Amino acid sequence: MVRKTLSIREARRARAHLIAQQRMQTWARIGFALAGIAFIELHAPFSHPELYARLARAFHLFAAGYLLYQALSFFWISRRPRALIRFVVSPALDVIAVAFGMLLDGGLRSDVFFVFFAITLGNALRYGPVMALYSTTLALVGFVVVVALSHLWGLAGDASEILWRAATLLGLSAYVNAMFKREARVRAHRRQAEAALEAV
Repeated sequence: MVRKTLSIREARRARAHLIAQQRMQTWARIGFALAGIAFIELHAPFSHPELYARLARAFHLFAAGYLLYQALSFFWISRRPRALIRFVVSPALDVIAVAFGMLLDGGLRSDVFFVFFAITLGNALRYGPVMALYSTTLALVGFVVVVALSHLWGLAGDASEILWRAATLLGLSAYVNAMFKREARVRAHRRQAEAALEAV
């Protein structure tokens, strides 16, 4: 009976922690989105007017949809904090937002590219290696789309820059994977040590 009560309490604490974590991430997404929108609106019309004219309508519609999705997520998180669809959709929307930002900021050479790192690391640290792999795959797909559209529209960029940036995304993925493997080994050694102490 005592064990059952403890397990129920632990499950409730885990649920509360997950809800708090996801709400914090949603606030972060809203903050980054507003900052990104402000940057694009203050920068792109003057530095890349042709790109802005081409993409502004689609960008504004996407930005409105993205912010609406994040606002609705607050209610969704409370009801279903473990909903798989949100873990699939949210990182995909993040990557689309970064790809939009890169294109509006000039394409391949845009420093908005490095936000891909924040997405991958943030999801990896919060949700583990599976989400890290998923986020990295999405980032690579988003980057390939930016590369394709940049070449189609004649934006600056060369093969060495493309390869270097793709390599950094793959390198980040390898680093995160090694980090999780090392953590798993540490946990395994700790369990072995605890089991040995209990046996004595």
